[in-house]
Amino acid sequence: MLCYLTGLRFLPVAAALAGGIFLIDTLTSLQFAVASLYVIVVLIAAHDLHRRGVVITGVTCAFLTVFSYVLVHGFVVDGTAPLRSAMSLASFDPDCHYPCAPERFGKPTRQGS
Repeated sequence: MLCYLTGLRFLPVAAALAGGIFLIDTLTSLQFAVASLYVIVVLIAAHDLHRRGVVITGVTCAFLTVFSYVLVHGFVVDGTAPLRSAMSLASFDPDCHYPCAPERFGKPTRQGS
């Protein structure tokens, strides 16, 4: 059942990076879109995963962005925090689409995707 997980070399790195980004985004008061760094997580995961895995990774990172926003700010719109979160969420869209449709960007597809 888990034989398809044998070639996953970079997925633990991506998961650890996602956890670190979530902690930094939630526990610090940095005034920039820290959650935009989740783009790196999706690109690292795209190296090992196929289309469905890349989309699931992007959705998970988007969930972590929203969850961090709700933990820190609640449901109140205050200052520039909603704009920074929106920019982070907007950065996932092209990031998830490039690995899913590489033939549109001149990159040959992997077998089985």
